[in-house]
Amino acid sequence: MDAGPEYRRAETRYESERPPALYERRVATARTFHVSPAQIITALAGIVLLVIGLIAVAKGGLSGPVTDPVVDVAGFSHTPLLGLIEAGVGLVLLACALWGSRASGVFMGTVIAVAGIVVVATPSSFADTLATEASYGWFLVVLGAVVALACLAIPDRRSSRTVVYN
Repeated sequence: MDAGPEYRRAETRYESERPPALYERRVATARTFHVSPAQIITALAGIVLLVIGLIAVAKGGLSGPVTDPVVDVAGFSHTPLLGLIEAGVGLVLLACALWGSRASGVFMGTVIAVAGIVVVATPSSFADTLATEASYGWFLVVLGAVVALACLAIPDRRSSRTVVYN
């Protein structure tokens, strides 16, 4: 007699109790980068302070004392020391804008506004070393308030999209 066709049984064995195809999840995440308007405002404020500060340093020079001479930049009296401080704060604002942290923008805007309030309240205190005047203090108050309020009021536009494949 013929033995006939031979059948083989195929077995699939899983190490775990559940088959992986039924419970396997693949996740794809795509992040889109959007620049927030608050970042743009913070960067512009940083550029303004950086440029004004560098012009003051260039006009006053660093060969002598940093509190002398007094030069006019953008309608305000400056010493090279004030120019260095402005340039440093401008760089920090630019870093805050590039970093994209709203909290750091609020903090720096508040610090600038408070510095402006101090200059407005006591302009003669800094007249010898920084040659500040009350109008420059109001400039700082407005600039700091714009940065702080922009970072507080304007929401981030960062988004991510997650797709789950079963």
